[in-house]
Amino acid sequence: MSRTVTQRLTFNLLGYLGLLPFALSAVMSLVGTSPIGVDPRFLFTSYSAIILSFLGGVLWGRCLGQSVARASRIVLLLSNCFALMAWSGLLLGDTAYKPTLLVLMLGYLLVYLAERRHTDADATDLIRYYMKMRLVLTSVVISTHLLLLIAG
Repeated sequence: MSRTVTQRLTFNLLGYLGLLPFALSAVMSLVGTSPIGVDPRFLFTSYSAIILSFLGGVLWGRCLGQSVARASRIVLLLSNCFALMAWSGLLLGDTAYKPTLLVLMLGYLLVYLAERRHTDADATDLIRYYMKMRLVLTSVVISTHLLLLIAG
C-alpha cells in the first residue's frame, strides 16, 4: 500500500472516529441521561472545546517550514484565538449552555475558514484530500452543535 493511501486511511479513521464522542454525547444530551453519571451537556461541550483547541494547534503545524510571512503570522495568532474561544466555552459552562454552543460552533467555522484560506492553490493532493475531509467533519460537528442549540 502506498504512503499516500495509508495517510488517507489514517486521516479517515481518526477523523471519523473523532465524530463518535460528538454524536454519542449529543444523543445523551437529547435523551437527558449519561451512563457514566456525567452531565451529557458537559461531555459534549468539554469534548468540543478540546477538539477546537486541537484544531487551532493543527494550524501551527501547517505553518511550520513556511516563511514567516504576514499570512502565516495571522494564522498563528488566530490559532491562539481558537484555543481561547474553546476555553471561554468551557468557562461559560452550564450557566450559559446556548452561548457556549454558539461560541464553539463559531470557532469551528472560523478555524475551517482559516485553514482553507491558508491552503495554497498548488497544495498537494493529500492536503486537498484533507481539506475535503475537514469540510465534511466540520459540517457534521457544526450540525451537532446546531441540533443541541435548537433542542435547547
